[in-house]
Amino acid sequence: MLIRAVIFIALLMLTWVSHAHDVFSGEAKVNINQQHQLTLELYLAAVTADIFTQDLINQNNQLSVENLPNIRTHLSHKAKQFFEITLNGEPMSADTVEIKIIPETDSVIFTLFYPDSALGMLGFRSDFIDQTNPEFKLTLSIFNSQHIQVGLFIHTFTHRYDEVSFDGKTKQANNEGVFLSFLSLGVHHILIGFDHLLFLLALLIVCRTWKAAALIITCFTVAHTITLSLASLHIFNLPQHWIELAIALTVVYVGLENLYYQHRPPNRWLLTSAFGLLHGFGFANVLTGLGLGSAGAPIFIPLLAFNLGVEIGQLALSALVLPTLWWLSKYALYRHYIVPLISVATVILGCIWGVERFFN
Repeated sequence: MLIRAVIFIALLMLTWVSHAHDVFSGEAKVNINQQHQLTLELYLAAVTADIFTQDLINQNNQLSVENLPNIRTHLSHKAKQFFEITLNGEPMSADTVEIKIIPETDSVIFTLFYPDSALGMLGFRSDFIDQTNPEFKLTLSIFNSQHIQVGLFIHTFTHRYDEVSFDGKTKQANNEGVFLSFLSLGVHHILIGFDHLLFLLALLIVCRTWKAAALIITCFTVAHTITLSLASLHIFNLPQHWIELAIALTVVYVGLENLYYQHRPPNRWLLTSAFGLLHGFGFANVLTGLGLGSAGAPIFIPLLAFNLGVEIGQLALSALVLPTLWWLSKYALYRHYIVPLISVATVILGCIWGVERFFN
């Protein structure tokens, strides 16, 4: 147990470094004031914003605080084309654009002011996304004058448009759409998170009863919920790059432990709880990587929905996998050869991921 604790603490210390704004994500925050006028703030990584200066071929296009006066007019013109905002189907136009470069976080803030009344059906199309990385995601939050969130959406390469009805009197947040959106995001993330899935498989392959499986799943759930909440609420977070490396190392360790203890490791629930904390930071990076909450958006509903989606995905997969594993365990070939091979493959894949993430 002492060795396990030392390894876990070492992994946490490994992740304690600073990081800049995520190049694969952005955040747009829409505020509608008491006069029903709309203001849009777009937060981008500097390297992403730099894309929109590359057509300045006859002058210095460097995106910096010092050079901003020289490129401000060009960037302001580009910023007015970032979004297509419509009111009842008719386009709205921004009359003023402010640009601020934040060197400390390698980020740029574009603020667009729309002078006309925004009462009615508002449509938001993120036209700039097709010029970014295919993995880019944008969190779009919409607030009324009471700072109630009346809309929360995620825009990607394949989904760039959403609309919300604004009558100026709304007193309740649009929680139903937000909940379903982040619920599906949680399910989707666990289904495509092969490192999380392999870690879960390596944990469950040693289980012989539903009770043992339930204890492992419960400990993993409680642990990653704690760190998912802490990181998403910006109480405590760790850098994405090193967290992803640490998650790969947890996969390697569990595979090695399975082999060392001949797939009967003691007190597996303790290890699951410890490493579950790291995986929670990995889940949280999906939300914080989207910029969720960094501009003051309430995130209880999306946090709850995302975590529930992760659990639905885990439980569904466990319900499918465990009966199959137990049926196969009746055969000596599976117990003596296939199970060890699965653990060896787990270690190899974990090592490959670790090397890739270390040098990424």
